Amino acid sequence: VRNCHVHHTPGSGIRFNKADYILVENNIVANTTWWSSSAESAIVIATAEHIDELDAVKFLYSGNTVYNNWNFLEFCNTPLFGQTEDAYGNCDTYTGGIIDGQGLYVTRNNETYLHGRMRFENNIAYNNGFGGVVYHKTDRGELVNNLVFMNGAYPGDTNYSGMTLNTADDVFIINNIIWARDSNDYGLKNNGNASNVMASHNL
Repeated sequence: VRNCHVHHTPGSGIRFNKADYILVENNIVANTTWWSSSAESAIVIATAEHIDELDAVKFLYSGNTVYNNWNFLEFCNTPLFGQTEDAYGNCDTYTGGIIDGQGLYVTRNNETYLHGRMRFENNIAYNNGFGGVVYHKTDRGELVNNLVFMNGAYPGDTNYSGMTLNTADDVFIINNIIWARDSNDYGLKNNGNASNVMASHNL
């Protein structure tokens, strides 16, 4: 997916599920994810599936500009009838608010994608709803030369407005410029269960 301008989609701008060998390069993704209750983000790779056993970069996000991607609606799972638990996805009773609307996002890959690496390089992510770059439940990552600033724009209750790792292994983070929105936000955060992380020369 190259040189596209994706905008004003109700859900994700660019998304791949159950994929391998993907290049997302030099795109603009803006004003997406506004009108879905499915916890959307701007550019997403989810539940990837390796087709070979090569230890090489097989997913590459490069040179993309991603901004103004917000979730106005809370995440809702169905059915909701009779559920009273304060649980993420039960939008009738969940009190945690909107915690999606990421800029660049990978999620739920570490059980299905066992061979290959994912690399984000030379991307710009700003003014997205929650985090700018989120590497979630995915191993073998390379986050290099990205500019991430002033995310956490809507609804504005996140402390993770920069670059976040969660349940990840074997990730290196090099030469990124990260500017959190508020003084008590994290620019770069291990949000749990991230191991073998090497961070160097980040501002």
